[in-house]
Amino acid sequence: MSSVREQALLDAPVPKVWELLGDPARYPEWFPRVFEIHGERFEEGAEFVQVAHQPLIGREEAHFLIDRVDDLREIRMHCTISGMFVHWQLTDAQGGTFVDAEFGMDPIRARDRVIDRTIGRRFFRRWLDEALDGLRHSAEPVSA
Repeated sequence: MSSVREQALLDAPVPKVWELLGDPARYPEWFPRVFEIHGERFEEGAEFVQVAHQPLIGREEAHFLIDRVDDLREIRMHCTISGMFVHWQLTDAQGGTFVDAEFGMDPIRARDRVIDRTIGRRFFRRWLDEALDGLRHSAEPVSA
């Protein structure tokens, strides 16, 4: 199992960050490589499909189950096919938002175990860095 963790301070209030993070339907606006979301509900226990363009693979559908939602604070989900997971936690930081994020995989299929062992950490490190950049770019006010 591989996982990477990153922490960041965003110059945006928690509710603004949560608008983007707590609603998977908005992921195509900021989440790298994600271009489509299929789902009606995005609460704890709900499932949705995230369509992304991944390097070397191309178009890929991830079937996510939302494991945990704590409004304005936390969202955790995992792919029921590959075992990939994403976990975001938010804390108010004097008007800004402290973000603690973890991306990784607890592989389910044999091919995912191979991918995880060979390029897992590198893949998730890059994707997490890109995700934080996208979240920052979408949540923070534009400077004059």
